[in-house]
Amino acid sequence: MGDGARVRVELDPDTMVEWDLDALSAGDAERPFSFPSGLDGDRWELARMLAASFDDGLQLALAALRPAGSHGHGEESVAGLIVRGGEPVIVDEALLSVEYDPAGAARRVGVELYEKPDSLPLRIAGDRTGGEGEEATFGMRSGDASGTGRLVVVRP
Repeated sequence: MGDGARVRVELDPDTMVEWDLDALSAGDAERPFSFPSGLDGDRWELARMLAASFDDGLQLALAALRPAGSHGHGEESVAGLIVRGGEPVIVDEALLSVEYDPAGAARRVGVELYEKPDSLPLRIAGDRTGGEGEEATFGMRSGDASGTGRLVVVRP
């Protein structure tokens, strides 16, 4: 990709997340996302950010923002993009499910991405391989492809 390619994804008219596609593809310790206007603590309780890269070249970037005072993930605003062959595509609908262990650490993730309104979902799953606190790494799989991912919880 090179040249610091970035894609902005709108979660609502006042909240955007920007993904750095070079950092996403590198899969290094750098967070591949930012909130250009910040994360408003009056509106949002937390953001769950998932980034993954697969051995077939597929990349995933997903943001799930939970409104302040909500009753769980069913009320989150979720937006995502996939990158195939270097071309980013913002998906029509994205769903994120996170299973937690008794200590409250993320144990598994599940993702469904619908590229177009009536398309079949791309299903992605992952199992925790490491990390601490609100940052966890995952062994990911999508069809026959395997990869790595990282889930980061961001609080305003």
